Amino acid sequence: MDEIKRFLLYGGLTRAEFEDIQTDLNKDRRKMLLILSCVFSVTFCINTIVNVLIGAFDTLQWTNHVYLGTAILYLLIFVAALRISDKDIHQILPLLRMTVLLFLIVSIVLSVNSPDSLASTTHATLVLAAFLCLDAPWWLYLETIGILILGTAYDITFRTPEMLVTDFWDGMLYAMIALVMGSWYTQIRFQAYLDHKKLQESLDIDGLTGVGSRSLYYHRLKELDQETERTKASIFIDVNGLHELNNKKGHEAGDEMLRSVADALAVEFERNCIYRIGGDEFVLLLSDVTYPELCHRIQSVRTHLGKKGYYIAAGIACADMEDKISMTELVQQADYRMRKDKDLYYQQSGMRNARK
Repeated sequence: MDEIKRFLLYGGLTRAEFEDIQTDLNKDRRKMLLILSCVFSVTFCINTIVNVLIGAFDTLQWTNHVYLGTAILYLLIFVAALRISDKDIHQILPLLRMTVLLFLIVSIVLSVNSPDSLASTTHATLVLAAFLCLDAPWWLYLETIGILILGTAYDITFRTPEMLVTDFWDGMLYAMIALVMGSWYTQIRFQAYLDHKKLQESLDIDGLTGVGSRSLYYHRLKELDQETERTKASIFIDVNGLHELNNKKGHEAGDEMLRSVADALAVEFERNCIYRIGGDEFVLLLSDVTYPELCHRIQSVRTHLGKKGYYIAAGIACADMEDKISMTELVQQADYRMRKDKDLYYQQSGMRNARK
């Protein structure tokens, strides 16, 4: 019973997994919505223009108004999809459902003079809705029943009893195809999204320390280089004595040291702004913070690690919005200051700097 419930509600995934893939799902839905609304808008515009050119505007004026009005509606949907930000990406699915429903309603209106065309349109909509919206199966079933009811209501109003029976059983056949194929397709797509997300997370997260990976660091750095409306800051961290500890006690001891540094940084900073970019190097990419605040936090990290006998070299660089300095340049400044701090540590400790 639980398996059936999971399938109906989440396409075979757990609720947490289903919620986890919604952002990626909605991004693909937006692409689909942009394509559909653009194609439908252009198609209905062309129909209107052709009817005007062949002189049909006067004889089928209401039809042209439907074509033109539908083209405008799809154009508005296209613009709305473009304007939806990633933060509000969850609004895409209702728009996509509206696009499919609008197509069916317009088809019903236009088929008043041609009842035979509606059956084909209804059957096509049944199958298309199953593959376009990428809904949870229970929504797919609800959409299918709704489309069948609309098609049957139209048949009862405009069709003969003989054709009503034929259209009903044809509709049931296409509904079964839509449900079986749509459910299968949805389950496969959901699992593919989940697998892709897990793979991406494995690439974005450093396996040893649980902070951001080198590849995620470069991706985030590129994003922050484009931002100009916030204060920026970078902290470059190097773990002192890792090379010596590895030689003396083995790499397991060195790994424990790196994990401790990452955990200590995560106490003072959000873990999603910490990146391990080398064997013993960490970089923090920050915004909306002050230099004194960062100095205080780094000192807290030093104190915590010092109790375990671990020491770090740190360089801090900050810039206001007026400075027009990119995050990449701030990282370079922080790296330079970290090296100075590291040299000072080795001079005071009498140890040899393994970097030199």
